[in-house]
Amino acid sequence: MTYKYSNTNNKDYYKALLQDLAQELKHTPSVNESLKARLPVYSIRKAFGSYNKALAAAGLKIRREWARGSSDKETMLRQYKEYSEALGRPATYRELNAASGMPSGSTYCMKFVGMRGLKIAAGYPPIVDRRRYTKEEVACLLNEEVKKTGHLLTTKEVNSNRNLPSLPTILKCFETTHIQDVWNALGLHENAAAKAMQFSPKM
Repeated sequence: MTYKYSNTNNKDYYKALLQDLAQELKHTPSVNESLKARLPVYSIRKAFGSYNKALAAAGLKIRREWARGSSDKETMLRQYKEYSEALGRPATYRELNAASGMPSGSTYCMKFVGMRGLKIAAGYPPIVDRRRYTKEEVACLLNEEVKKTGHLLTTKEVNSNRNLPSLPTILKCFETTHIQDVWNALGLHENAAAKAMQFSPKM
């Protein structure tokens, strides 16, 4: 069944949509199932703060793996396939970060050695890798950007900086899921501007 809905911010309306779908499925609908049923998942998240909060408000049971985001590789791959199927294409790194009840994009990259490995494991055609960066190259590029800005770049700044590789590539090079671990590995802190001037990559 495909649900038709109007543009509204009425929480009772969203709760009713979730309850109706749960009744049809005979279980609490996942994000993927709601997307397939054409529910306004983005608006629901915006209204309640998260998909799980919307389920709770609707009186629906939240499965444990949704609440914490399972890190089991087999479960993660199944969730990725279902989510991608609901989108009609392979889910991107940013879409994984935005998905409620799923591990983050960086966690997927660590488990599957990058988005390329994840998409291959899910049966999608491999991404053409335009360039492969070494850890030393990434370190130098990051150092240059810290010199320019005078501060440690945030995740958002890294994502939007065209002089840098993608965030998943950077995290993969340093075998971590957090940008702060990258700065620590480079010996850079909040007074990075001064330190960066004397920095030489240490690998």
